[in-house]
Amino acid sequence: MTQGDHTRQPERTLMGRRTNHDQGIGSIQESGPVIGRADPYIDYMRQLLIIGGLMSLTLGIVWPWLGRIGLGHLPGDIQLRRPGFTFYFPLASSLVVSIVLSVVFSVILWLFRR
Repeated sequence: MTQGDHTRQPERTLMGRRTNHDQGIGSIQESGPVIGRADPYIDYMRQLLIIGGLMSLTLGIVWPWLGRIGLGHLPGDIQLRRPGFTFYFPLASSLVVSIVLSVVFSVILWLFRR
């Protein structure tokens, strides 16, 4: 830049954003958090946490009865027993739980989008 040139190059701020103090229009200014501002992502996250908590509570209440109906002992669950070693992989039970949870989440999301 020459000495007579009055334009300034954008400066780097602490947050890595560029500002140009000579030109007020179009410059990005640093600002702190705005208190009381509603953020739709926070509301969405709040709903997801509440739904997840309710589902965990429901699963905890229903858990003793899931073993009685055979969940965890379905055909297709892999179980290897050797002396001093047991390997258990509930493949079929995992598929059943995955399908049920997919349907439940689809219905919940459909209800919230209405």
